Amino acid sequence: MRALPAYLRERRWFRSKARRIKNVSVRDVIHVSIERPARPRQRTAWPSSTSSYTEGEPESYAAAAVPGPREDVDRIVAQAPQALIDT
Repeated sequence: MRALPAYLRERRWFRSKARRIKNVSVRDVIHVSIERPARPRQRTAWPSSTSSYTEGEPESYAAAAVPGPREDVDRIVAQAPQALIDT
C-alpha cells in the first residue's frame, strides 16, 4: 500500500496535507457486495487506515474502494486519474 500516502495528500477531505506522513497502515477492511437488477454483482471494500506522522497524533480515515479489471485502467486514467489507486 505504498500508494496510500500520495493518494491521501491529494484528497480534498484529507486535513493534514502540511504534516509529514511517517506511515499509513490499513487496520481493517469491510467487504460489501452490491446486487442490482440486470447488472453484475459489484464488490466494494471500505478500508480503514491510520496515518502516523513525524509529529503529533495519528489520524484515522475510511474510504470506499472498488476493485476493477485491468482493462478499465486506461479509461479511468483518462477520465478521472485522481480516482485510481494502483496497488
